[in-house]
Amino acid sequence: DSKFVERTLRLAGTQPLEMLDAVQRSLVLQRPQTWADCVTWAYHHWHIQYSDNIRQLLHNFPPEQ
Repeated sequence: DSKFVERTLRLAGTQPLEMLDAVQRSLVLQRPQTWADCVTWAYHHWHIQYSDNIRQLLHNFPPEQ
């Protein structure tokens, strides 16, 4: 996306820095180098998004509330 940086820099507060930091981590610093690294990254990403975050939400907002 040729306008990504331009749009990102228009975000409020610290969001531009956080977004660009996440991109750098994903594409440069923590980039998987092998197939096994890709599988490990995908597993951890899935676990955070679909297990840890959901558990945290349920802890903060129990169903009986």
